[in-house]
Amino acid sequence: MQWLERVQSRHLAHYFDAAALALQVGDRIEVANNLWEWVQDQGPCSREWFACTIVRIAQTIDDSGSLPESYTHYTICTVRFDNGMEYEIQGMHEWNRYNWRYLS
Repeated sequence: MQWLERVQSRHLAHYFDAAALALQVGDRIEVANNLWEWVQDQGPCSREWFACTIVRIAQTIDDSGSLPESYTHYTICTVRFDNGMEYEIQGMHEWNRYNWRYLS
C-alpha cells in the first residue's frame, strides 16, 4: 500500500482526462500479459508489462446485439512489440484501460 500514498491529485486528473488517454499511432505504451494469458493475484503467473508501439487505431460499431449497449462502440488498437510481433486489442479505451499504460 506504500504506492497508494504516492498518488497525487495530478495523477488522478491525468487518468480521468479522456483527451489525455486518447492513443495515437506511434505512441509507446506498455501492455499487461493478462490480455493474452490468465493472471491471478494469488496465482502462479504474475502480471508483467511489455513495451510496444501503437501501429493502428480503429473505431468499430457492433450492432449484433451480443454486447451490452455501452460496449457497442469501441476502439481497436494494433500494437507492435519490440520483437516485431503484432497483437490486436479490442476495447482499448473502453474495457481494457486497466491493461495498458503509457511508457514512462
